[in-house]
Amino acid sequence: MEKIMISKKFKFLIPAVLGFFLAPTFLAAGDTSPRKASPLPVLHYAGVIPVQWEKDEVWQDLGHVQKSIDSEFSGAVHDSKRFIIVNDELVKSLWKTPAGRKELETDYELSAFANLDVSARGDMVVLTTRLLSPRLETRLQESDVIKRKWLVEASKDQTSAKLRDLVQRMINRLPLDAHITSVNGSYLTISAGTEQGIKSGEKFDVLSATVESLHPANGSWLSFGTAKTGTAEIIEVKSQSSIAKITSLSYENAIKPGDGIRIDDISSRSRFARAEEAQTMASASDQGSAIIEPAGSKPAISHTIPAQLPAEKTVATDVPAKAEEHSPSETAVAEAPKDAPPATDDFTAKIMPKGSEMRTYLGLKMWSISGSSSADASLPVWLVNSAGADIFRKFSDTIDFNYGLDLGYGPTGKGSFFGYNLHSGARWHMYLKDILPGADDVYFGLLAGMASYSISGETSGGYDTTMIRLTAGVHGWARPDFIGEKIEWTGEFFYPLYYSGQFGVKGKYKDIQSGSSLAFRVGGYFGSRTPETWQYGAAFDYESSSWALTNGKSADVGSMGLLALARRNL
Repeated sequence: MEKIMISKKFKFLIPAVLGFFLAPTFLAAGDTSPRKASPLPVLHYAGVIPVQWEKDEVWQDLGHVQKSIDSEFSGAVHDSKRFIIVNDELVKSLWKTPAGRKELETDYELSAFANLDVSARGDMVVLTTRLLSPRLETRLQESDVIKRKWLVEASKDQTSAKLRDLVQRMINRLPLDAHITSVNGSYLTISAGTEQGIKSGEKFDVLSATVESLHPANGSWLSFGTAKTGTAEIIEVKSQSSIAKITSLSYENAIKPGDGIRIDDISSRSRFARAEEAQTMASASDQGSAIIEPAGSKPAISHTIPAQLPAEKTVATDVPAKAEEHSPSETAVAEAPKDAPPATDDFTAKIMPKGSEMRTYLGLKMWSISGSSSADASLPVWLVNSAGADIFRKFSDTIDFNYGLDLGYGPTGKGSFFGYNLHSGARWHMYLKDILPGADDVYFGLLAGMASYSISGETSGGYDTTMIRLTAGVHGWARPDFIGEKIEWTGEFFYPLYYSGQFGVKGKYKDIQSGSSLAFRVGGYFGSRTPETWQYGAAFDYESSSWALTNGKSADVGSMGLLALARRNL
């Protein structure tokens, strides 16, 4: 079918998958009786709630920083390298309602929210960040009390550093930085890689972590316990995952999925490494949030404050912290990972850079040409006559772009065909609910392509075309009863805006003067998706086109295709 399918690509939004939340909730207010330790939940996928500003306060003097703080807070959570972050716009559209939060938890497998509240206390501003459960229960909490004048006069870099300190101080309280996603004999898969500071040959203790005590007022995690279940050595590292070999076990079958490791070089810990070495364990009453003054002012003063309430959830006081939670001095600077992979000029790395997504397909596309010339694709004995690959990259949460190559080869009724299609495009996503049942976003974009196909033994000799198309699509998730598992689906349409090229008619090429075309694709991927592993799916393509050629000639093309899809992060 590859004939006029100028842009064979797969239009699917990257979902966030692989992560689950297992923690039981404790109601601990006023109860000092001993409690049984509970397993620390696996926190893998997180969503960033938009910054909440105290509604009764006038923030005119801080109007210039309100938007930047929102993006800087999200950036601080991303930069901690502790979670895979669910799309910010998607979280923004869903987090406020119980149904929306349930959807994030079940369909996107979100296991935590990161939240920042900004409130006023006279001439001071209180920044309170929390790690929340999918049901908005407080898990961790940290606060800073800052002079309002400092926030008004601070540069973007200063406020960004302040937010990173606050966020990472909270996240550092978690005893594990990555978890074991699978155990296969003597080998482990770990949910962290070079981006988290892991390097090949490194050895780690594998730990089982528990929540041992809760804050008596808000039920947040107060202290943790860890038990060594074994040791492992890293033998292969990718950007966000690693493979390790077990070198010892505390007892038979001790290491299980959900256990984890602590990574000293992860950005949220390496930032405070020197400060933590200089500190000793302090009592809960000596810790909490600090009043931070501009550089060169007095040292920070401990101060515990009541926090502002996030939407739909009441939260009480700050949670005491361990030594690793203390903020560094004002001059502390984030350190680059010691073992970051070196820059490379390798050609493969340039066309398939890390952080992008590769989507491929292999399938059978049957087509037919009629009009002033004719040709028909025949069923190949190998049942496949087309293949392609695309690289998708993101400009932002709402804009992505892609480039790729399609190839086609197979028999026709009297001969054979061979061709290629180079294409690239960009799309703009709108994350809207209730567009259609099960739909999560719509997108629009432009797709440009250059295609050349040669057909032998037929009255149609093939074509060379350049085309620009408008694309529109709808994307969402479904869980059909007859399949029983989640399907990520996409339906998209293509409409031509510009045609140029030549079409072969009985041994001569005729210029394409005009054309009309309508094409669509429906398809999806099955099951959950894990980082840096392949996910598979299927799609159906259809296209119908009519081209007006010179000298009154014409060509009508129709095609259908059944495709096997595969994709993975690079």
